[in-house]
Amino acid sequence: MSDSGFAARPLDLALPGGSTPLTEISPRTAHTHPFELFRLVVGLVVGRGGMVLLSGPVRWRERPGAALGSRPADLAHSLGPRFSCVRLHDLFRGEHEDFVTVDEHGLPVSPDRRAQRSPRQRPLVIRFPEDFPLLIGAPDAVAAVASAAPVPPEVHRARDTHVDYASFDHLWRGPGPEEHFTVENLLRDRDEWNTLVEACEVGKAFGSAHRGSALVGDAPSADEPGIALVVPPTAAQCAADIAPLLPTMNRARWLAFRAGYLSRGPDGQGVVDLMEHGDASGWAQAARDGDWQSARALADAQLADGFPDRRVARACDLIGRRALVDPPAISADALASSLALGDRVATGRRRRWWRG
Repeated sequence: MSDSGFAARPLDLALPGGSTPLTEISPRTAHTHPFELFRLVVGLVVGRGGMVLLSGPVRWRERPGAALGSRPADLAHSLGPRFSCVRLHDLFRGEHEDFVTVDEHGLPVSPDRRAQRSPRQRPLVIRFPEDFPLLIGAPDAVAAVASAAPVPPEVHRARDTHVDYASFDHLWRGPGPEEHFTVENLLRDRDEWNTLVEACEVGKAFGSAHRGSALVGDAPSADEPGIALVVPPTAAQCAADIAPLLPTMNRARWLAFRAGYLSRGPDGQGVVDLMEHGDASGWAQAARDGDWQSARALADAQLADGFPDRRVARACDLIGRRALVDPPAISADALASSLALGDRVATGRRRRWWRG
């Protein structure tokens, strides 16, 4: 790993529940580290049944303006759902005050034993900064280690990106915007009108976060950073980030959210295509561009990969007949115009009532 910016060494660490063979990966100082190479190395080690101990924070090449290292949740989402992360600090919680001292076998050393050691017999000291060292492995392996800890630790793992978006077909298919955003409809239910404005603003917030290589996740407010990814999120990650909102939406609210989301950048179209069409390879955009041959090839490739979306086979038939079309939608500008017109009409009605 001499060219990777990392140093690696095998390590047998006595974790709660038994000794575990690890590959310790230490970031070399004065290096910027390519994240994709790190993810590849972690994948190779974990794929062979091993576990990785990331010894300290890293400055990733792909995020030159980022802090020294990602939080465990950030790193877990950046690595993807095939991996789990847990802080070594949390595994030994209850065995230390502000830091842990372990001997050469990885066994925690009590404070009184630390004082009795001479300098030559000093045990290995692991002082824990906020988030490191970080143990990384396959989810089942990390779960087994965590289950043996004195106090259950927090295990970090990326959100599962396999969501059945076909079950929300009532959001993707239905009456066009003209059925929802007319002045009469907006005046009929002012509370719903305000909800549509809010849905559009929430869509803008999600679009801005995803464009900035972040996931909203479980951030308690719009001012919180959510999950800051090392690399830009995939369309599947972005869609899964939006998925918890879908049960709260109806067709009109989805159209409003969609308009706000797409107003923050064209990259969001792939996310929308995944949700509305089940497109995970780009065939919807190819069909939109009129390149039906590429659209069919991309759809066939997605079917061959076994992507679990039952809509893809139907899409192949529609592509063959050049009949694939987007669901009717509305842009953020058109939505704003509709809402502004409704507001003017409502204000005018209130004035007439006041004069009468």
